[in-house]
Amino acid sequence: MTEQSENQTMGATGESQLPIGLDTVLLVLILTISLLYSRYIQTVNALAYRWLHIGSFLVLAGIAGYVAVDFFVRDPKRGHRAKTGILAGLIIVAAVTPMVTVIMLRHSIGPAACITDSAVQTEAAMNMILRGKNPYVENYYKTPLFKFDHKSPALKHYVYLPLTFLLPIPFFLLVKASLGWFDLRMLYLLFYLFTILVLWKLPAAPTLRRALVIVFALNPEIIYYFVYGTNDIVATACLVAAVYLTSLRRYIPAAIFLGIGLLTKQFVIIFLPFYLLYLYGQGRRMWRENDGSWTPLAKTCLVLGGIVAVFGLPMMLWNLNAFFDDIVRYPYGSAVASWHIAGWGISHAALASGLVKTDQSYFPSSLLYLVILLPLSIAMAWRQFKDNTMSVMLTAAALTIFVFVIVSRFTHNNYFYYATTLLFLAYFGNFSRGAGQTKEVTA
Repeated sequence: MTEQSENQTMGATGESQLPIGLDTVLLVLILTISLLYSRYIQTVNALAYRWLHIGSFLVLAGIAGYVAVDFFVRDPKRGHRAKTGILAGLIIVAAVTPMVTVIMLRHSIGPAACITDSAVQTEAAMNMILRGKNPYVENYYKTPLFKFDHKSPALKHYVYLPLTFLLPIPFFLLVKASLGWFDLRMLYLLFYLFTILVLWKLPAAPTLRRALVIVFALNPEIIYYFVYGTNDIVATACLVAAVYLTSLRRYIPAAIFLGIGLLTKQFVIIFLPFYLLYLYGQGRRMWRENDGSWTPLAKTCLVLGGIVAVFGLPMMLWNLNAFFDDIVRYPYGSAVASWHIAGWGISHAALASGLVKTDQSYFPSSLLYLVILLPLSIAMAWRQFKDNTMSVMLTAAALTIFVFVIVSRFTHNNYFYYATTLLFLAYFGNFSRGAGQTKEVTA
């Protein structure tokens, strides 16, 4: 489908009469919101201050250029090439350059500057494991995390799953040997660019390709936390890659990416049942067609089990109590030193209304999971079972993750972009023609 025929197809709704496309509307909306929250980098010195304002101007110029192409360039191929070039420039200006800037600022100022506490702690965990120490047993008082926040309960707990600190180690050793220093965001930047490339392959129509990349790559919800080093980009990249490979019926590579995500961030665990239910549906279809029986589900479970056994189980069994304390008790408020109630969810609403006395008080997240999340998950799975398509699966997983986030003890803003990314995939992804049927277009 060319961009011109795509617009003609949309003519029934009147969209073909509009001088601008869906991707342009999304670009203007998202980047306008981004400029309202344009403190991507801390203006701790003249370089940061200059780039903040120069970058904002370049973003505005990019918006104007993108709209102008839509308005004046009528040839679909030329318009696609011009818009793609502008979009690439905007990604460099709005995400890549700010990240490189804060990496260099941190290198010049100190290890606790211009970065999130999670990245600081993960780098410390990497150094611990290389010294033969268990990151789930050790405390972090003698690491840069103490300088970042000497009162943080994270000094006694490492809440992230094993591949969060195991996966970067080869890259860390290579960069450290080459440059003499390392910032975890160097690896996260590669994951970000990899995700964009995979997203570009999912929709068939050029307008939808650009729209999907825009809502992900320029989303302020994603960029701000990505630039400062939250680890969500790794699990998100794995989810996106798994979805894309599954659409091509490449189940083993998809399972490898999913397994990496599974041992990186807990949100992937919530995604997993819906994904396995989708594979069950694929297996039933293949069985009816005498084409491999239940192999998608079987292959995936085998690969996931292997990844967990190799990378997850040893860390768990090294000290089961410490692992359980950090991964379960600490985030859900039952550890001696737990993470405080925070964010925009129901827990903070209860705190603000006086139903909970302090941000250190107990909050019944487990009960809410049982009363709200479990029935919702069952309802979503049943809805998916009745119409077991990729888009329905992604939507069901997204809504379940969204509810999980808002009923938890703390709700960090970056947690929402798992749900939003899955919804973007469900809406823009080209799954309707069947797995592996996505084809390239000329414009």
